Amino acid sequence: MSAAASPLHPAPQGPPPRSGEDERACPAHPPRNGEGDRRRRWRGNPGEQGFTLVELMVTIVILGLASAAVALALPDGSSELRGEGERLAARLSAARDAAIVGGRDMAVKIDGGGYRFEVRRGGVWLPAQGGAFGTRRWPAGTMVTGSGVSEGRVVFDVTGLATPAVVRLSRDGAASRVTVEAAGAVRVDAG
Repeated sequence: MSAAASPLHPAPQGPPPRSGEDERACPAHPPRNGEGDRRRRWRGNPGEQGFTLVELMVTIVILGLASAAVALALPDGSSELRGEGERLAARLSAARDAAIVGGRDMAVKIDGGGYRFEVRRGGVWLPAQGGAFGTRRWPAGTMVTGSGVSEGRVVFDVTGLATPAVVRLSRDGAASRVTVEAAGAVRVDAG
């Protein structure tokens, strides 16, 4: 009796494996119509099997974090409106400083379309000259309301004192408020 056919080790059933065929294949279910080749291809190198569920989940989490970072980095209406309020406040402060240094009253004429700077000469308001004091248009959709603005002007005299005023900018549900105090201080607040 050969070693392969001992009573403790019965002889294998079915035909012997063909050359090049997976020897681990089940002898009770021989491959048919090239099925063995297909099985062997999928049982091959683990690197050829595709992505695991963990790898896909990690990729989805990374993409989600990246898209959240992009969404947070995009400017929204309130930050743009606050920036416009800060720009107005800075230019109002510059007008106050120019009134003190130049020895002439300066005004900022504010309306629904934008604002411009004026200087008083001979009792008449004339457009201010200079790049910093050019006309500025409000961005589209900006609504402007104010209190304490006489004739649409905020006036700074030669001592730096001002006509107290509050200018409220609003757009798309966001709001920014620029306050000019009698002492000439200018500040920006939300809403």
